[in-house]
Amino acid sequence: MIRGGPQSPPRGVATTQNRTMAGRGRPRQKLTKAALHMLNGARSVHLIGKGVLLLHTNPKVDGMQLQELFSLAEAGDSNAQFNLGAMFYEGRGVAQDFSKAAKWFGLSADKYYHESLNMLGVMHYNGQGVKQDFAKASECFYLAEWASFNDEPLYDDVAADWRDRMLAPEVVDNKRQFLRKARVMGGEARYGIGAGLSATGEVSENLDAARKSFGSAAALGNGRAMYSLGVMCRDGQGVTASKARALMWFMLAETVGLAKARDARAQLAGTMKDDEVAKAEKLMRRWLRVYPLDSELAVAA
Repeated sequence: MIRGGPQSPPRGVATTQNRTMAGRGRPRQKLTKAALHMLNGARSVHLIGKGVLLLHTNPKVDGMQLQELFSLAEAGDSNAQFNLGAMFYEGRGVAQDFSKAAKWFGLSADKYYHESLNMLGVMHYNGQGVKQDFAKASECFYLAEWASFNDEPLYDDVAADWRDRMLAPEVVDNKRQFLRKARVMGGEARYGIGAGLSATGEVSENLDAARKSFGSAAALGNGRAMYSLGVMCRDGQGVTASKARALMWFMLAETVGLAKARDARAQLAGTMKDDEVAKAEKLMRRWLRVYPLDSELAVAA
């Protein structure tokens, strides 16, 4: 588990300022202008939707706990800033306000707090409190992963985390619930970005960016991203065709409950030799050792 987080961004990557990513720096995952234009134009496709996932978590935070959070957040505590962002995002203990949520997530993201970077990416993807911008969402997700968002398992013992020891138990419990939902939303947004990129055509640069976005979403348990990776591996779209890897992704997608993955898995397995199927199963076990599936986080729809 990360203890404190990174101190500086990767070379060439900008910091977050005023709730957005500064224009000069760019993540390694660069997109062509044409791809960005098409991606940002597909606003009605692959979106979670504004206001669809409005979260309501109990118990509510009382006045003293809220005052304590504000004091810590205004003093620059990134964990308290994340908690305030979550409260304003959900409308828990305060009036729901996406703009204020983006403000507090942004201040925390400036310190590379990976959970805040993930939520800032979700908000840019959905246009919640900030202008909808898939490129900025993609950059936030890249920075979150650089800060080990995908590598850090969801807190099994949140209260033991040093960042939460000064907070009230109710606040920690609310954070734990929000973190689970935030990862689902992050996985959906990453899948949406990948789907938009893969739909822009057979441009190798776009397909490579789509593959990375799908892979990031798959690490968060998103079944549709797993299925999309299976299709790419089966058909050789942007990657070297591999039946074993395709079968691995279809089996993972089936495991999280994606119905169409079952048919794709059965059809592909029927064309493969026993040793190829065994290889796929081995690859799947290896993936699950690194990214174990959480039934509460997995998204198959």
